[in-house]
Amino acid sequence: MGKGQDSERCCRVKDFNQYISEAFNRPYRWRVDYTPRESDLDFFDYSLSTKATPIIWDYSFVTSDGDKIVVDIKYRYSDRSITIGFALDENGDYFEDLTDTGDPFRIFATVIDIAKHFLKTASIPINKIKFSASKANTNRVNLYHRFAKRFGNQAGYGKITTKNYSNDVEYELSKG
Repeated sequence: MGKGQDSERCCRVKDFNQYISEAFNRPYRWRVDYTPRESDLDFFDYSLSTKATPIIWDYSFVTSDGDKIVVDIKYRYSDRSITIGFALDENGDYFEDLTDTGDPFRIFATVIDIAKHFLKTASIPINKIKFSASKANTNRVNLYHRFAKRFGNQAGYGKITTKNYSNDVEYELSKG
């Protein structure tokens, strides 16, 4: 590769990295659709509710294409974990594969923004953060892996464990 080609490649990589950074710093405006009342949280005895149904918080946002994305955060007292999931909402039908939906980096940035907000405002102990990526989309798996490292370290959940299943990779971020 000649010197001109090398500097051109450098600029393309810089432009792409800059694009990703900017996209991650510009989440969509989101809203809280449902949050449990404090009395709902008090109902559970932290030490005894190892098999309790998870408590769920719901959020949503609309992409620049007009697509509605829903985000849920499920909390389990048994292991003090949250599981973050998001999907495209088409009239009450939910699709987790968001291919060709809005700007994928801004969508992901918005999910991250919601997770950061949740961690800052939650009045419950959180030891683990869980999420998964479909192996059908290797770019998404790579993005989630980068997210796990970056977000995990920033949020104090720097220990990363992955589990490979036939269709998914599950990530678990924990303190320590």
